[in-house]
Amino acid sequence: MANNDSHGQTGNILPLSDRHPQRRPLWNLPRDMNALSGRLARNQRVQRHLGQVVRGVIPGVNPQPEYHPNPYLEHLYNQNRSEGHDEGHVSSDDLDIADIEAQLQEVIAQNDALDADGEHNTNDNAHGHTHGNPLQRRPLQLDWKLLLSSVSFAIILALRLMIDHILGILVFIGLSTVFYYANNNMIEIVHITSLRESQSKRSVKLSCIWLILFLAAQICGIYWFFSDQDLWKVYTYHLPAIWTGDIFDLFWITTITDYVVRFGTIVIKSVIAVCPLICLPQKRKGKCYMFIEMVSQTYRLTLPILPWVHYLYDHPKSARLIVAAILSVIYICLKAWSLLLGYFNITKAFKTLLNDTKFGTQPTAEDIKSRGENCPICQDDYQDPIMLSCKHIFCENCVSIWFDREKTCPMCRAEIQADSPVWQDGSTSPHYQWY
Repeated sequence: MANNDSHGQTGNILPLSDRHPQRRPLWNLPRDMNALSGRLARNQRVQRHLGQVVRGVIPGVNPQPEYHPNPYLEHLYNQNRSEGHDEGHVSSDDLDIADIEAQLQEVIAQNDALDADGEHNTNDNAHGHTHGNPLQRRPLQLDWKLLLSSVSFAIILALRLMIDHILGILVFIGLSTVFYYANNNMIEIVHITSLRESQSKRSVKLSCIWLILFLAAQICGIYWFFSDQDLWKVYTYHLPAIWTGDIFDLFWITTITDYVVRFGTIVIKSVIAVCPLICLPQKRKGKCYMFIEMVSQTYRLTLPILPWVHYLYDHPKSARLIVAAILSVIYICLKAWSLLLGYFNITKAFKTLLNDTKFGTQPTAEDIKSRGENCPICQDDYQDPIMLSCKHIFCENCVSIWFDREKTCPMCRAEIQADSPVWQDGSTSPHYQWY
């Protein structure tokens, strides 16, 4: 170590012994290289790769298949040999041949392994595929066991939430089923009112009475069963007694309110359906259905405003005050735009209701005789016949009910009216107004 320290102080290059005390610098070699070669001749593998390994430790020099003298290595050797002459204490006994052989064997094994990997990759490229380097990072693989475990716990959590709110889920399913039944029954009632048989008229009245009583019982049952919650206050734009600011309370209130308003809309339409034709002609009933539906949808838009504003802004912390205020303003702006569109729809429906729409003109006896004595829709004698612009003749009530659903002639599909007949067939919007 003393010799090495002296060399490090006089040489231009920091000796490796300072960084690796257990290794001897390559330039600290004996003066008699022939003696070194003779002693290394015992290991023919070391002798064959010695030149290649020595060149490999010099930066910027690539290994070659056979030995060529390295001027840089010779310069280092000569420099250290001159320094050794000056110091006068370098001897061949300081060189540990066994240590050098072990180091060279390790480097040779690494080079052989790299050469073998290079040949293996070359052969793989030749037959069309490559094998990844084991030292490179492999792509992340999906752990299916971990994923299934996560899904299982998510299902358990979902089931727990369902158990906590099982009553609300059952009520929602029941209300949806009742609405689906009542809405389809109402559309069927409107269709049957076009028939002129006395038996059909009696069945329409019985169906309407049953539908009114059924929906009224549903509404009364809901508010009787949940009488302690004061849900009826929402219709007067007040919060119910159960309000705690929770998201589940918000959905519960909006769900009950929206379905009850839709049930009430169907009840009003049922009353109009059984109204005598003397009081309300058939061609005006479809317009009444549309006007009632537009008013109902707009009213349903206003009911969730108060619960939503309280949910977004009630009792915010100081750090979230600005965010709560911004969300409340955005919600109010969006609702204002929706209410403005609802106002336009109500205005349009009211103007349509006041207008006395005429789909055609009164046909002459010759026109009726030339086109047959029966109405193509009801297959019966004409009652209040009317001839469309396409020259087809129908009963006024029959064709009015047709135009509550369509805009074209039942025979030739010529467009007769420009306005859309939406909601004139007695149907109610199934859209769930929860926001």
